[in-house]
This record gives sequence, structure tokens and C-alpha cells, in this order.
Amino acid sequence: MASVLSALDYVIIFAMMAISAAIGVFFAVRAGRHQTSEDYFLGSRKLSVIPVSFSLAATIMSAITYLGTPAEIYMHGPKFAMGLISRAYVPLMIAYFFVPVFYRLKVTTIYEYLGLRYNNAVRYSVVLIQVAYEFLYLGIVIYTPALALSLVAGINLPLSILSVGIVCTFYTSIGGIKAVIWTDVFQAISMLRGAGVMIIVGTVNIGGAAEGWRRAAESGRGDLFDFSIDPTIRFIFWSTVIGGTFLWSRIGAATQSVIQRYNSCQSERDAQIASWLGLVGMAAIELLAIATGMTAFAYYYDCDPLTSGKMSRPDQIIPYFIMDIFDQSPGVPGILIGGAFCASLSSMSSVLNGIVAAAGQDFVKKIWPNMSDFKYAVIVKILSFCFGGLAIVLAFFVSVLGNVLTTAISIGGVMGGPVLGVFILGMFFPRANSVGALSGMAGSIILGLVQYVGSQMYTSYRQPPTLSVDGCDVNINTTYSSDIGYTDSATLETTSSKYESAAAVNLMESPAFFNLSYMYITPMTTTTCVVIGLLVSYATSWGNPQAVDPRLLTPVVARYYENSQDNLDPKQDVMASSEAALDRMADPIQQYIMATVLHAVDYVIIFAMLAISTAIGIFCAVRAGRRQSSNDYFLGSRQMSVIPVSLSLAATVMSAITYLGTPAEIYLHGPKFAMGLLSRVAVPFITAYFFVPVYYRLKVTTMYEYLGLRFNSVVRYSVVIAKFIHEFLYMGIVIYTPALALSLVAGISLSLSILSVGVVCTVYTSIGGIKAVIWTDVFQAMSMLLGASVMIIVGTARIGGAAEGWRRAVEGSRGELFDFSVDPTVRFTFWSTVFGGSFGWMFIGCATQSQIQRYNSCRNEKEAQIASCLGLIGMAVIELLAIITGMTAFAYFYDCDPLTSDMISRPDQIVPFFIMDLFYHYPGVPGILIGGAFCASLSSMSSVLNGIVAAAGQDVVKKIWPDMSDLKYALIVKMLSFLFGALAIMLAFLASVLGNVLTTAMSIGGVLGGPVLGVFILGMFFPRANSEGALAGITGSVSLGLVQYIGSQVYPSYRHPLPLSVDGCAAGINTTSLVEVGIGFTDSLASLLNGHVGSEITTTALSYPESPVQSPSFFNLSYLYISAMTTLACVTIGVVVSYATSWDNPRVIDSRLLTPIVARYFGNTKGDSKQDIATEKEYVSLKQV
Repeated sequence: MASVLSALDYVIIFAMMAISAAIGVFFAVRAGRHQTSEDYFLGSRKLSVIPVSFSLAATIMSAITYLGTPAEIYMHGPKFAMGLISRAYVPLMIAYFFVPVFYRLKVTTIYEYLGLRYNNAVRYSVVLIQVAYEFLYLGIVIYTPALALSLVAGINLPLSILSVGIVCTFYTSIGGIKAVIWTDVFQAISMLRGAGVMIIVGTVNIGGAAEGWRRAAESGRGDLFDFSIDPTIRFIFWSTVIGGTFLWSRIGAATQSVIQRYNSCQSERDAQIASWLGLVGMAAIELLAIATGMTAFAYYYDCDPLTSGKMSRPDQIIPYFIMDIFDQSPGVPGILIGGAFCASLSSMSSVLNGIVAAAGQDFVKKIWPNMSDFKYAVIVKILSFCFGGLAIVLAFFVSVLGNVLTTAISIGGVMGGPVLGVFILGMFFPRANSVGALSGMAGSIILGLVQYVGSQMYTSYRQPPTLSVDGCDVNINTTYSSDIGYTDSATLETTSSKYESAAAVNLMESPAFFNLSYMYITPMTTTTCVVIGLLVSYATSWGNPQAVDPRLLTPVVARYYENSQDNLDPKQDVMASSEAALDRMADPIQQYIMATVLHAVDYVIIFAMLAISTAIGIFCAVRAGRRQSSNDYFLGSRQMSVIPVSLSLAATVMSAITYLGTPAEIYLHGPKFAMGLLSRVAVPFITAYFFVPVYYRLKVTTMYEYLGLRFNSVVRYSVVIAKFIHEFLYMGIVIYTPALALSLVAGISLSLSILSVGVVCTVYTSIGGIKAVIWTDVFQAMSMLLGASVMIIVGTARIGGAAEGWRRAVEGSRGELFDFSVDPTVRFTFWSTVFGGSFGWMFIGCATQSQIQRYNSCRNEKEAQIASCLGLIGMAVIELLAIITGMTAFAYFYDCDPLTSDMISRPDQIVPFFIMDLFYHYPGVPGILIGGAFCASLSSMSSVLNGIVAAAGQDVVKKIWPDMSDLKYALIVKMLSFLFGALAIMLAFLASVLGNVLTTAMSIGGVLGGPVLGVFILGMFFPRANSEGALAGITGSVSLGLVQYIGSQVYPSYRHPLPLSVDGCAAGINTTSLVEVGIGFTDSLASLLNGHVGSEITTTALSYPESPVQSPSFFNLSYLYISAMTTLACVTIGVVVSYATSWDNPRVIDSRLLTPIVARYFGNTKGDSKQDIATEKEYVSLKQV
């Protein structure tokens, strides 16, 4: 067999690619300079049925299908073909249930429908999921055939990637949808011709179709029907038909590139016919691929090239087959392998055009809604070139990541079912709402991810039908093992003993849920999304159903649906309706938005600040190179110096909630909160000398590893799960809170703000690791300090100096610093701020993953201790500046409160309003100061995100694949970082819908702060503490905290905040309006960590009901006491239970697991104290005497 192509083959492949490029040039020239966006994305809605049908078929026929489906049939037989039964009715379902909705709305992207039917939160959540998945898909769809062809046919790998990527990007960018569709026609014909030639010639070579079937039957591949009900069998009748129904419904009803083609047709009827013909065409192509796989197997039935070691992967079977049967026919391999390139081109061009359409309609149009159509068309062409370049880079990146990126796209594939579920909810269920849609999507994605991760932990070893090498030459390696990541099969051997033994062990031990056939995954996630979505929708709108425009429902449902909008003209273009009327994200206070919006220079400055953060991440990633280890990624190789670590520690806690919330807290309640700074004197030294040495000497990456060493895995993972939930919610809130405040006061788009912070932070954190996080924190800390200082200085000057400011504060009842009351229900007293503050700050400094990670990134223990002290002191300085900012803002508005006068609606808008009022006439200054709020969000999100990824890596990935190479591990955690970042952005959008619900969930999660600190105190200070005591302490203290929190909601405290005046405002101010504060954003970080919120405020005490007489004081405790209460409860319960369960049998504790002062008198040291305990094979802390 020839191992390389001839010159004629290369000429033919080049000619086929040149034809595709020429089609693009033709349509670009034909359209001229004034090509509109509708012409670029939808072909002016004038394309005919036949080319659209061909394009629909070619879009899905990627090179993965061209090479992968025959390989799947080769390995597992033709049972997969039963899925073609579903192709008989799915096209009709698509044509009559989904196509009319999309076509009548005249949308360019499927995501526009979600904005109209639900809101922008649902819309952008799906956009993020789909675009991330499709970029990964683009990389895979270019790289996969390139690799297979390079290994078998000798085609240069980089040349192959560049050829497909550049040609496709070129014609897609300049020609638009018309170029994509007509090149698809040419490419579909090329693929069909290639598959037909392989089948005909291969069948002739084996002696006819009857002989081919006889060989298949002899090898266990003659069985088409299998009616088993075992859901773990790869292909049976039920899995292929049911799974195929949902899979093809997703492709035909919830894929941007497909919907775009429906809407490019001349009429709705043409669109329905095209959808039907296109899906039938896909089935025909799939049937040819199945026949190709069977032909290839019959050809190699007694000398399998995979088992014999002639090739290494199943997806190489088709290139190998081509090179083998056409070895003596120059030019024919070029035609057939050109079909693989055409398959790559057709899929890449369709997906690329779809991504650009989404970017244009869902982002560019939102940022610049009044842009001319010509300029918009130019921008989307530029985006197309940029995105094509990114796809090529990703294709090269795949060569480094290998199965890691394939795993990422597999996880992305889990998202397909939930996306289909959201569309089914929207079109078939009028009562479905945005809360239900987001809940259904989140729940089904989590279920899909759990199943996927479990399937990796409990791999199914079912043996595929036999592969023979009896007809091969002697000395064949019959135990050859192959890397078969694309067919999801098991390792191959010529004997079945390995499979039988593995199956006997594995399938018996692993839950059947984790070994489900992959054909069931899409039905499972789709159904879950619909069920959860319906339940939540009905629960959240039981007494107040939302009216839905019938044009947003599928025709069969709309026919019977009646609502208050029946008088709408059915011919009216629903897209012309105000999108704001369908956008549930809008806050009612939008009518009060100030005219003082940001200037262009402000936006430039904010963009530059975000760009600097991204550049730092890119610099750290480039400097680390391809061989960045996990130690470097998470701990900076333990070579970080004191100053940047200290600034990072301070910036981590200085979130946007603090930047906006602490000044609001001071504005409303006065400066008594400042007494809590006294606790900052002792806490840094407690952290540095009692906790830091333990973490640093153990050389752990995550604090959870300590719990595993000191107690056991149950304690460890209990804390991991609790913290993960809290920190994911925290990331969503920390992105959403400033975005909402800034959107209402400064006019910054809410969606743009959320996406900017989320995407920038995810990018630099994912690629640069802890070094990028720390150095961006340095820049962001300086930006925040600068912003706070400028506000204080200019504000103080405006009010006439600090003395005048203090005079106004005293007049406004805010001149009292010390309150020695012992009433625990008073919000701020000396005791609550000092005593409660000590525990709150100890939790931050001693039991927070992001902080521990920074201590362990230092060069030595001494520097770690210094950094912890300086970091906590830095936090105190930042908090002091926030307190002064609040006092300055009060003095500035002392006789015309913007909150009471309804100029703003929430206390956390005080700082943005203050900035815009002070500096509106100084373009650029508001950009710098509001950029500080963005920096505050970035610093907190990046730190938490890196900490979550570290925990996921060390506590989950390392447990599943303990022998994974460090390089591959580092790549996996980067992928996790991107995934978790996207989830945080989705939660930020969810916060816009759920409002107080998500904040309440986070507040309840915040109750965990004290118990977590208590577990670490138990472990380090009490040698007799054991795992039973730790679990009892956590359970008891969490229960106590939840009881207190629930009671505080049942018996709310109505203590009157300090007075707010409107005497200096214009006449007509509503001085008795209630302004809602109780959403958790004004209680500073400590409040969020402890789970308590504020109450309502007004200008007169008459508006306040008295607290019920029967209200127990316990339920009205100041939120500052909660952390102290739960910490002490955890320690007390833990110690009592530990002594009770080990009174006669105390355990020996390795002294390295105790704080130094305790270790000096208690515990036994096992071996050399300098030894790295984290590398020991057993947890010495659990070894009994």
C-alpha cells in the first residue's frame, strides 16, 4: 500500500479547495460594496429550496462523521443504522412545529427568540454555552481529519490545518451565507461521490454485497435488531430510535447554522420543504457512511489493520481503506480524500457563519444599536476573519491537548439536550417562564455533567464484536492497544479474556447510570430540562401567569392558546415590538435613569483597564510556555514575593460588593462599623503564627487536603461541596451586583457589563493561573485604592473640608463611634464589631481557599507569614477607605438624600451616583472610578475561580485519574477554569431573574463560614478532635445557623436606621417612600459571609411596624455575631463528641497537623518533621495507637 499521495492527488485536492474559494469570491463581487447584514446572514431571504437542502445536509456531514461513523460501524456493527427510523418522522416534526416559529419572527439567530420568549438572561446563557462549544467543535473538526490523513496518507499536518482553516475563513468572511450555501452544494456532491465510489469499488473487491454480508455475519455483525431493554448496551433498537429522535431534533430545531438556513428561504413553505429535504439528505449521507463502514469491515474481515498495528486509531480506517484499494489509481485518492476536506469545510463554514451572526446580533447590535447597516456588515466580516483565525489556533492547540480537548467538547455536548429543552419549553408550554427555563437548563446540565464524570470514573468494558487477524502475515502484534477516543470503544485485543474479566468486575461495581449508552444522554438532559422548567415555572407563577404572544408558540399550541394579546395583528412583525416589553431583566426604576451617562472616553478607559488585566494573563501564559506544571499554575512554583502576594490578598476580599456596599452601609447606619477595625490588630498575627505554618509546611495546594490528612475524606468532601455551592453563588452575585448598580445609574448595559467582567476574568485566570491572578490583583488593587482616594479627596473638598463633613455627620446623628451597649440585637456596637469582626476576619484569613493558596505561593514560610500580615492589614486599609467614602457621600447628600428622593432605588447605587454627580463634567474621571468597581469584581471572581479550580483538580480530578501526567493535568484544570467561569456568568444572569431568591441562597450558604472555620480550629488546636467530632460540629453549627437565619426572616427586626434628610431637595419629593434595602448587597462582605441582610428604611419612624412582642432576641441577633456563634458551636460540639467517641482509645496525631504552639506539647511526629506529609500514602492522622 502506498503511504503517500501522488502529485496528481495533491493537484485535485488543491483544485477542490480552490473551487470553494472561487465561489466565495464570486458572491462577494456580485454583492458589491453595499452588501447588507440581511444579505450577508440570510441571503436576503431569497434562496431556493434545493441549495438550502444540500447545505443543511452538508452542514452536519462533518469530517468527524465522514471518518467517524464508518469507524463506529466497523467496530460495533450495523445496529446503529436502526436510528434511521427516527429520520422518517423527525423532519416532519421540525418542519411543522419549529420552522414556522423561527420564520415568522424573522430572527437572524435562534438566540433572539429566547430574548423575546424569556429574557436576556436566558438568551445570553445559551449564547455563551453554544459559542464556547462551537469554537471547540471548530478546532476538532479541522484537526481530526488532518491528523488521520497525516498519519495514513502522509499529508503534512500543519499544511492540512492551515489549508482548511484559511480557505474556509476566506470564503465565509467575504461571501456570507450565499457563499457558504453554494460551497456546501459543491462539497455535499463531493462527499456523496466519495462515499459512493468507496462503497462500489470496495463491494466489487470483496466479491459482492452478499459476500460482504456473509463476512459481517460470521464476525458477529449481522444482527440489525436488538430489543434488549438494558440501557448500558451501546446500540439497541430503543437507544438508537429514541436517542436519534432527540439528537436529530436538537440538530434541526436548536442549532444556529440550521435555523439560519430555514430563514434564508423565500417563503415559509420553502423553509419547511428545505428542512424536510435537508434532514432526509442527512439521513441519506449517514446511510452511505454506515454502508462504507460495513464495506471496510468486510474488506479487512480477516486482517484488521487496527489490531495488527498498521494504524493506531479507528478514525484512520477510511483514509487507510482509500489508500489501500486505490493504491494503483493516481488521482482517485485525491478525489476521495478531498471529500474529507470538503466535509471539514462545509461544517466549519456553517458554524463560523452562525457564530458571527450571534456575535453581531447579540453583542454588536446591543452595544451600537444605531449603527448603519453598511458599517455593521463590515464589522461582522472583520469578526468572521478574527473568529476563523481563532478556530485555526484552536486546531493547532488540539495537537497539544489531545484527548483533553475532545473531553471538553464531549462535556460541551452535554449542553445540547438542555438547549433543546429550553426551546421546547418556550414553544410548547405557555406557562413556562424565564425562572423555569434557567432552572431547567442548570439542573439538566448538572445531571449531564454528573453522568459524564461518572462515566469516566466507571468506564464500561463491554467487548465489541471480534476483529480477526487470521489472514494477516505472521508476527503480527495481536495485543496491540489503540487510542480510540473518537469511537468511545474499549482497548482492543484479539482475545476476549481482558474484556470479560473487566466487565465482570467493572459493570458489577459501577452504577448503571454511569454506563448509560451515550445515545440516551440527549433524551435524558432534554426531558430533565423540560420537567424541571415546568415545575419551577408553575411554582413561581401559580397565581400570576405571564401572558405570551402566540407568535412565540408553535402553531398547534398557539391555535388553542388564548391570552390578553389576542388583538395583535398576526401579520405584524413581532421583532418590531419593543424588546424591553419582553425583557424581564429591566428594573422598574429605569424610568428614573439620570441623563448623566458615561462619555466615550469613559468607555475607552474602562475597556483599557479590562484589556490590561487580560494582557497580564496572556503575558503570564506565554512566559510559562507549553510546559506549565500544576504547581506553577496553582502556586506560582512557590516563588512569589511578599509585596504582590500581600496586595493580592487585600484585593481578593475587596469585591465590588465591598466597593459599593460598605460605603452604603456607613451611609445608612453611621461609622460605628469602623470599630471593627480594632479586631484587625490581632487577627493578622493569629493567622500568621497559628495557621500559616501548618498550611505552608504541609505543602498542600488546597485547604481541603488538610482536612483529608487531619480527619478523613468524608469531612474533606463535606466541606468541599458546601464551599463550592457558596462560592459559585458568590461569583454570580459578585459579577451581577455592580453590573446592576452601574446599569441603573451610569447607563452601562447590564448584559455587556456581566459579560465583560465574566469573560475577561475567565480568560486571564484560565490561561495564566495564579501568577496572572496575583499580578492582575496588584493592578486592580491600585485602581481601587486610586478610585476610593479620589472620591474622598474631591468629595471632601466639595463639602468644605473634613471638619464640615464631620459637622454634617453629627447633625445627621452619625457622629457617635463608640456604643458599649450589650444588647446583641443592636446592629453595630463596640462588642459586635470587635468580637464578631474577629471571627469574620479569621474565617477570611484562615479558612478561605483563595487566601491559603496565596500563602503557599510564597518562597518560604517567613515570607508567607509576612504576606498574610500585610494582606490582612491591607484589607483593613481598604475597608477604612470604604468607610470614609460612605461618610463623605453622606456629608455630600446630607440635606438631599437621593435614596429617599427616589433618584436611586437601592443603597448600593450610592457610590455610582456619587461618582456621576461629582465628576460628570470631567470626562474620563468617571471611567477611572467606575473602572475601580469592575476591577473589584475581577479581583474577587478571579481569586475564587482559581481556588475552585484548584479544589476541583486536587480533590476530584486527581482522585479519578491519580496517575495522570502533570502536563495533561494542567491542561484539564485550564479547561475546568473556562467551564466554571462560564457557569459563573450564567449564574450572574440567573441572579437578574431570581433576585432575592439567589441572594437568599447565598446568604444561607454564608452560614457555613463559621462552621468551616470551626473545623480548622478543631483540627489544629485540639489533638483529641476526630472525624466524628468534626462532622457533628459541622452539622450542629450549620443547623444552628440555619435556624437563626430562618427565624430572622420570620421575625424580622425593624430597628430604625439613622435619619435621611430631603430638606435641601426641590419640592415634590416623596419623603415617605419605602426603599428596598434587604437584598444582601449593603451589609458588606461580612454580612454576605454570615448570611444576613438589612431591613427597610424610610424617612419617618411612622412607616415602621413595631417588632412583634413574641419575637425571640436570638432571631434578631446582629449579623456580626453569627460567625462567632457558629464557630464556637462547631468547636464545642466537636470537642465534646470527639472525647465521647474516643475516651478510651485516643488517636495519635502527627504534630505537623497541629498549630506550632500546640504541637510543641501534644502529638507525635512521624518521621522527619521536614518531610512532605502530603506525599505520604496514608493519612497518619487516622492511625490509631
